[in-house]
Amino acid sequence: MKYLEVNIAKPMYGTYVYLWDKYIKDAKRAKLPLRITIPQGSGIYWADEWVKGSRTMEKVFLRPDEPMILIGNELEIGHTPRLKGKKKKVSDAFAKFNAMSPEEQFKFTH
Repeated sequence: MKYLEVNIAKPMYGTYVYLWDKYIKDAKRAKLPLRITIPQGSGIYWADEWVKGSRTMEKVFLRPDEPMILIGNELEIGHTPRLKGKKKKVSDAFAKFNAMSPEEQFKFTH
């Protein structure tokens, strides 16, 4: 699976990390999960999952009239995202077959 890589050399404190909103927008646009790496380890998040329950901060770095928007959240080391997609339904015939005893399954298949 492809990821949008984000490497953070110095987290704010502990494993609390602020990401530039540009990375969040890029991940949503490309429909890719974010792989966030810090010195303690890494975690993989969907952009929506990262934003949920996060704190937003505006920080001025170079241009005073254009502050960067940073979105912060706690990084769980080893976190993997829930895969998006349709859940496959087990057909009724397959469910009935699994409910049969081994002798009935043998008779059914032979």
